[in-house]
Amino acid sequence: MSETKHFRLISLTFIAVFWTTTASAGQPIYHVQQVDPNFDVGAMAGPGVQIHRIPKSALPSIETRDRVIHEAGLQKDASGWDELDKDLLYLRAQKADTPDALAKQYPDLEPKNLGAFMKLVKRAR
Repeated sequence: MSETKHFRLISLTFIAVFWTTTASAGQPIYHVQQVDPNFDVGAMAGPGVQIHRIPKSALPSIETRDRVIHEAGLQKDASGWDELDKDLLYLRAQKADTPDALAKQYPDLEPKNLGAFMKLVKRAR
């Protein structure tokens, strides 16, 4: 096998994982598991092929999350928090219907800043 073919084979393992199973009728079922969420495995769809996609994360990158916390004026309040607490704030802001609902979970935080945070989180979706 040439170096180019080896490289292509190795590259595919970082994009998708492949395996085969057999259906009750004896026909093979080819499975394609998405590994890289930025690579669309839909092009590999076809008869007898099952595509298994990675769900998009509910959380942004750490940099984006921290930028939104900063822009909302919550950086001082969140400065002593660990990563999990910051992620939970972000997830709760995504799920909350109103700033008041979020403020009930975070009574020590300024409601005005929580409202701004919610708007930024919902816009980042």
